[in-house]
Amino acid sequence: MMVRRLRDTAQTLATVGVLTVLWCLLWGKADAYTVVGGLAVSGLLVWAFYLPPLALTGRLHPLWAAWAFLRLTGDIVVASLTVAAQALWPWWHPVGAVVRLDLHSADELIITLTTEAISLVPGSLVVEIDRNDGVLYLHVLGARTSADVARARRHALAQEARIIMALGSPAERAQARRWV
Repeated sequence: MMVRRLRDTAQTLATVGVLTVLWCLLWGKADAYTVVGGLAVSGLLVWAFYLPPLALTGRLHPLWAAWAFLRLTGDIVVASLTVAAQALWPWWHPVGAVVRLDLHSADELIITLTTEAISLVPGSLVVEIDRNDGVLYLHVLGARTSADVARARRHALAQEARIIMALGSPAERAQARRWV
């Protein structure tokens, strides 16, 4: 119990420290007033918006993280060009669909990063998250057929698998290898 309390305190202090550094960077200086003000604001934020501690595996797999980042960047570029072309095409009539996506991971960090990655890509947006059941509801632009919906679902699950391969536990990574 004591070890857990020390770990939680260390995590809280680390969060306050990171937020204070961010505060100083936003103000562009690190004098005594800025640091003390940053500590006060950071402490208030951590106290007011308490977050449960994350259970991190402590493992970052750099090659998979680089691959996930490169694929996300490529997806953003391709989707940006596609959405821009569709917006400028006078005869195109937008059609969207809401797609239910059952996630493989129940880890809150993986769910959050998957949600962010999906929402960053133009033409797709997470409109609802059911964390208890591990379900995302996506709005997908240009989903005219069931094949388009299936492709959007596969694309989102592949994004989740890449994030799991980059940050997941060994057990999650072993399962995700089958999906990638």
